[in-house]
Amino acid sequence: MGLPVEELACEEDANSCSDPTNERGLFQKTRKIQNHMQLVTEEKPMPLSKKDWANSLGPKLDYRQMNQGELGDCYFLAALVSIAYKHPEILENMFVNAALLQGKHPVFSTQWLINGKKSIVATNDQVPVDPRRKAPWFGKGKNGAFWPPMLEKAWAKIFGKYKTIEGGHEMEVFKAITQAPLEEVSHKKVAKKGLKEVYWKKLMEWTKNEYPMGAGSVPNNNGVTKGHAYSILEAIEGDAKYPRKLKMFNPWGSDRYRGDIPNQDNTDGMFEITFEEFLESFSDARAALVRRGAVISSTTLSLQTQSKIVLQFDMENDQPFDVQFEWPNARFISRSCEVADPNFVVAVAKEDSLTDYKLMVKPSLGASNARASFKGGAGKYLVFVNADFPYTKSWLKEFVINVYGPPTQLVLSKQFQSPIDLLFKMQNLCETVTVPGQGEYKLDEKTKMWGMPIFRATVEDGRKGKVVAFMPRMQKTKRDGDTTNYRYGGPNDWVLSTGDSESQVYALAKVSCSQSLLQLDENEPMEPELLPQSIMEIAASGTDDLDVEGICGKYVDRFPRLGKASTIASSGKDEEFPESMASIAKEGTNCGDAARNIFESCAKYNNWVSIAALRKPGPVLPPTTRAPEPPTTQAPEAPTVPPTSPPTVPSTRAPEPPPVTTPPAQGTRIVELGSSKTDKKCVNIGDMFCTVLDPPCEGKTTDEYGIEDYCYKYFLEGDNLESACVSLSGGWKKNVKLSCEKY
Repeated sequence: MGLPVEELACEEDANSCSDPTNERGLFQKTRKIQNHMQLVTEEKPMPLSKKDWANSLGPKLDYRQMNQGELGDCYFLAALVSIAYKHPEILENMFVNAALLQGKHPVFSTQWLINGKKSIVATNDQVPVDPRRKAPWFGKGKNGAFWPPMLEKAWAKIFGKYKTIEGGHEMEVFKAITQAPLEEVSHKKVAKKGLKEVYWKKLMEWTKNEYPMGAGSVPNNNGVTKGHAYSILEAIEGDAKYPRKLKMFNPWGSDRYRGDIPNQDNTDGMFEITFEEFLESFSDARAALVRRGAVISSTTLSLQTQSKIVLQFDMENDQPFDVQFEWPNARFISRSCEVADPNFVVAVAKEDSLTDYKLMVKPSLGASNARASFKGGAGKYLVFVNADFPYTKSWLKEFVINVYGPPTQLVLSKQFQSPIDLLFKMQNLCETVTVPGQGEYKLDEKTKMWGMPIFRATVEDGRKGKVVAFMPRMQKTKRDGDTTNYRYGGPNDWVLSTGDSESQVYALAKVSCSQSLLQLDENEPMEPELLPQSIMEIAASGTDDLDVEGICGKYVDRFPRLGKASTIASSGKDEEFPESMASIAKEGTNCGDAARNIFESCAKYNNWVSIAALRKPGPVLPPTTRAPEPPTTQAPEAPTVPPTSPPTVPSTRAPEPPPVTTPPAQGTRIVELGSSKTDKKCVNIGDMFCTVLDPPCEGKTTDEYGIEDYCYKYFLEGDNLESACVSLSGGWKKNVKLSCEKY
């Protein structure tokens, strides 16, 4: 029994769900064909030498250097860790053009595979910095490593602001860096379908193949921070005491795990967790199916002139490959605009076996790509493309088809007078088809439903099904505040309709070419199978009439300009990503890491310092040079600091002993917060980062909305977050301890 990976995004019987929130593909030449299908040869940008890396980014790249700061982009940093664990060269080779680092104004150039094709993003070396700690406010590296903040800055520049990159999934990052095909498995589906054994084999397969892996957490009793992205380093079996376990990494660079497996050091971010704990502590897992030696061969197609087209490419060997359809992801698009949800039919087949075609499908609801995977097979392949973007008006100008695998070239095929002729050959259809119990239908290429031509009844004979149309698997994304909801449906097959409106479909259609009528199965049912109501509802959803052109495509149109380094190198200034609030967030908004209950005025982080200055000894900037911060506004979530207790009358009880700090051991300090007779107790931790080692209580509670959480609260207070506080109604008797380390 195989694990139905593509289906594990939502409940099986649901038609909607919500989401609150190449290895060598980067250093081998990407073959790219522009709109008119002309091959463009490009000089391969050279990665940094070891010396250049050391001079500009510090020590050799190591996944253990990751240290998340006060920005909620754990998904991005966790994805970097997952890639760096087995494929550090992928991240190393993202940094190119060493000559631009030598001048008065160093420029970092990084290679990405955004929206399915290679692009370079150039940035100066200025990042938001905490002058008191002399460290970046956001992502940073331990032991003097600066690759995390520079990749994070490039990611923020791509989408316009640091604030914009808060919240997400590792799959988005895996795709942007590797373009490898993706898989995602839902733990709810695993439990519901009894697929635990199959799932474990899948995790072991991912580990054996050295795929970058990640997972998103949910409330639990194992010390795994909820609502947070973690790296899965590997699945391990064979231990006598813990026969199935996973090695995990928290991008904070520290962790709070306190489950069954002893955690010797919670200051390094790494811990092991049993398979059972993993299933209950995380909602899902995902992997990038990176293959060594694979490259990206891509073609960019015009939505206006090439949305219906046939492509071809050759495979010279029997290595596996994937054909992919790519479009801009939702992060590029203003939340006041519609997400670019396409209705598409993309089919791929080998020329000498067209009926063995594969239809592309999305790996998950949040993905901005679809794929068809092949285990191998040398020969010529044909790709039928029918792409319709009903929600993007005219601002979306292009999309991408690429091949992830051995090098090849995608070119225009001239074998077919009309692209639909290829699909008909794949499905053994012709211009006149028959549907059992209905009759004959003739092709009407002028009328389209979901971007595809329809078949219309040849005679008016009272039949209910007047039209036969191909209904793709569709999706409608709705964003409301920080929540994203999905409605989806569609059989990816032919359907019957009472008219030529997409809202009039009602049943599946068993279609065959009329010329082969005598070969029909005599036992074929005459009554068509009705479509579920949920599918008919999404079919009738239509398009959005809101026209905000100029806003929706702003960052998509801006993207090609992000690689221009000459202006930055000459002046040190980056017009596309200036060192100001414009590159952090809108004025008056809050930034922070929700998983750590950090919500601060974004203005707090508007202090920019060069990487070169951070690498020098001594103070970065006098604290007096910082502009005063405006008052912090209310965070959209629940208050980050629990309410303090009401004033109490003087007590005759003996005062509580002050917190005790033990001598440092191996770079860490154990701070004893002790017991408390009041609801809250705090201790000054200065410039240390602390986690709760021994909590005041065990277990979890349920709030008024039914959300499970820890039985206590841990948070930071003070202008500089120098006070670590624990809160528990009624106080506690246990000796609470914190494990702390220097930033």
